[in-house]
Order: sequence, then structure tokens, then C-alpha cells
Amino acid sequence: MKALVAEPIHNAAIQALKGLGLSVEVSLGLSRDALCSALGSGAIDVLIIRTKVQADRELLNCWKGTQRLLCRAGIGVDNINLDAATALGIAVINTAEASTQSVAELAIGLMIAAARNVASQDRAIRIGAWKRQEGMELSGKTLGIIGLGRIGSRVAMLGKALGMHVVAHDPYIRDDRFAEFGAEKSTLEDTLGRADVVSLHTPLTPETERMMNKARLGIMKQGSILINTARGPMVDDEALCDALDSGHLAGAALDVFPEEPYKGRLLSNESVIMTPHIGGSTSESLERIGMRLVEQIAEFLRAGHTSALNAPLVPTGAEDLVVLARALGRLCAQLDGPLHRITVQASAHGRVLTHAAVQGALSVHQEGINLVNALAQAQQRGISVLTGQTEPADKQQPGELQVMVNETLAAGSVQGGMRITRIGEHTRLDFAPQGSILLLWYDDVPGVIGAVGTHLGKADINIKRMVVSDVADGNALMALAVGDALDAEVMEGLRERLKEFGLSRLAQVRL
Repeated sequence: MKALVAEPIHNAAIQALKGLGLSVEVSLGLSRDALCSALGSGAIDVLIIRTKVQADRELLNCWKGTQRLLCRAGIGVDNINLDAATALGIAVINTAEASTQSVAELAIGLMIAAARNVASQDRAIRIGAWKRQEGMELSGKTLGIIGLGRIGSRVAMLGKALGMHVVAHDPYIRDDRFAEFGAEKSTLEDTLGRADVVSLHTPLTPETERMMNKARLGIMKQGSILINTARGPMVDDEALCDALDSGHLAGAALDVFPEEPYKGRLLSNESVIMTPHIGGSTSESLERIGMRLVEQIAEFLRAGHTSALNAPLVPTGAEDLVVLARALGRLCAQLDGPLHRITVQASAHGRVLTHAAVQGALSVHQEGINLVNALAQAQQRGISVLTGQTEPADKQQPGELQVMVNETLAAGSVQGGMRITRIGEHTRLDFAPQGSILLLWYDDVPGVIGAVGTHLGKADINIKRMVVSDVADGNALMALAVGDALDAEVMEGLRERLKEFGLSRLAQVRL
């Protein structure tokens, strides 16, 4: 497998990727056409980017391959079209936690620099001026945090260490978490109106884009400071410039901008401190980011999946259940079609097992289906997908997983080894969900096993395992694991041979 590093990552990570057995190509600064051409070659399995490469629908459509992992070295994925990646079956990961400390420290550093007019006094002294500007202590002041996630909560704790009173707004955080981080819970408007310093730490969403507009900047306390180390488009830079020019805000410090590199009005405003998106750019953070990517890529290589942002997490210990769900989906889809409904019942891990079962069912007739795009592809084809809880253990085998495609039900278990235990009403089956399986439904009469064995032996077909189900309404089901798929002539001969035994159905499936 091959990885293309299109933007800089730590050298230790590059060496670790090579240690995984990956062929690693480092091509920084590729033009969009050159990158599209490289992805279109079909040779790239892993693409590593940061913020400059725009992984939009057009670029992602260029990427050819069956198992593709897009890695964003950093927080956020606003330069990646997640919907397009999901539809194309491209798994997307980022390193959300790796740069937390670095970004939080930068936010605090920018607060101090803005409160003490560090940048403007530095510029003044360089041109020969020696005029001291009065600044503001942070101790005893109110820090308003918008977004109390990983970085926001770390900033809250650092702010408390400086002696600041912290108020925060985050509608998605439990009440007890505010107290844990030493923050008073408040509304957005109240936080803006009370804070001497406002620091933004929310993801970029349609709800947060341009959230700091003229109206909200106007709510902010007279003489307060705005800090943004999150996402540039959250702040209306024109409105911010007006608020600074009017004196309503005393200053601002920005590490992110609506467009990067930034060329707007704020460049000429002396009250703004600007840094070129360096939040995660420390040697420690860059190494953590790179090595966290390596960990996730290693999991992708080992198991064919990872903790992708656009795919369900495969919990530790559930790997065999995922394989079983995929096999049950394939089995049922080969016995009942065309597909219009897929139902999964499991006692745990229902989301990922549903993705796996749908993946298995759709992959019978369509290439490129994986855990990432399975549900999106089912929706596109108008297939109903349902997930439910299994019945109590006293009504069925403990740990049994059930998949139904249309009206065909199959079940299996991973207790004591991965195996299929039921097809339709026929229970007490026990065969591994792999390879070519021959299935025969027939009247429960003597002589069938011998007739099948003789016929397949004459056709030089190796029987690896044979199992017969419990009888249901006088009908039995035989499952045979065979070395190779039977050709049409052998299948037709077997069908003729078993007519006298009341053969009702003969099918072969590939799992």
C-alpha cells in the first residue's frame, strides 16, 4: 500500500509509516491538477493533508481505489467534503486531541499579548518610539469561552490558573462538565456581555459561521478583547474592523481568518494581533499529530477500518462480530433479492454491525462498498435499513446476531468461534462464514447425505465440512463448505439427482 504526504508532517511520523510497510511518497506543494492525477492513478491508498489542500467533491472524485483513507493532520475537517467522501467510501480521520495543549496555550498567550498591547509596543520600539501603553491585568477579569470542548475546557482551566472568573456557553455539554472545568454556565448573549475577554472554541458549522457578526460584536462589553484560535469564518472580519475602529472593542487576536492567506482590512488595524494559523505548530504538537495519524493508519492496515469520522467505530473485541455481520448480509442477499429492506438485531454494537451487514448485502452486486458508504449507498438505492435489539437470552442463543434481508433471516454467533447458526427456520447449524457454501433444502428422508456425497465426489468437488439443521415442518437444510464453486453442469446434475428426495431449493453462496 502507498501513502501520499501532500502537506508537512513530523519526520518521525514519516519514518513510522515506512515501518508499517507502507510505500511513502512525500510530495509537498503539488498543484491541484498534479494531486488529482496522482490520486487518479489508483496507486494511492492513504492521503495525508493539513489545511491547504481542499479535499472537495471534485478532488475526491479523482481518487481511484477500493480502500482509501484520507488523513487530516490537525483539528477539524472544514477543508474536506465529508458527504462526498462518505458517498465514495473514503474513510476520513483527523487528530482532534493531539494539538489541544498547543492551541490552548496560544489562546492564553494571545490574551496576554492583547491585554498588554505587546505587538503594538514592539512595533513602536523598533521605529525609535519609547512610549508606554497602559494595559490590563487578566487576574480578576472575566473570561468568556464559547465552546467548552477539548480546547475550550483547557483554556478555561488555564484562565482559572491566571485568576480569571470563567463563564462559558456550550449547548452540547452536560451541566456537570461546566463545574468540572471551573466554568459558570451561561447563555451566548450573557457570556458576550459579561466577559472582558471572549475566546472562541467551537467547530465551524452552518450555525457558527459568522456567529460573531455586527450584532454579537455589539453585545460584547465596552473595551473587551476577542480571541479566535478556532475557525476564521466564525468572525465577520469587516464587522470586527468596524468595532475596533469605533473603540467599542479594545483589541483582538486572531490565529485564523475567513480566507488564508488573509488580505483583508484587519491588516491595517493596529489593535489586532495576527498569527498565520499556528495553533498546532509546536514541535511537541506536530509530533503528537503525526504519531496519532500513524496509530490510526496502522489500525486501518490491520483491520481494514479505523475510528473514522464518517464511519462507525469498531469497538475493541467486536471485530469478529463485524466480520460475521458482513457475512450474514452477503448470505441473505444471495438468497433473496432484489434488496428492499435490511434489518439487523444485535444485543450490542448495533450501529457498526448494521453498517457491516448492509456492506455485505450490497457488495454482492456492487463494488466499492465499505463501512463508510454502506448506509449512504443503501439510502441512494431506496433500501430501508432497520436496527433493533435481540430478544432476551432465554429465547435464543446468547450473543446471537440476526440479519434479515427482505424476508430471509440468518443468524450467527462468535461464542466458541465465529459461525453461522441459523438460516430461516432452520436452526442448530454450525459452519464458518467463509468460502463457498452449498445449501440444500429437502424432505427429511434417508439417503440424502449419501446421494450428495457421491454426486460431488464424482464431480471432483472437495467437501470441507457438512452440517444438517434441525427439521422444520418436515424439511431439513444441509450446508456444505466446498473447495470451489460448482459450475452450472454440476449444479443441474445435483438438482436432478435429488428430485426423489423432495429437493425444494438448491443454492450456492460465496461468503
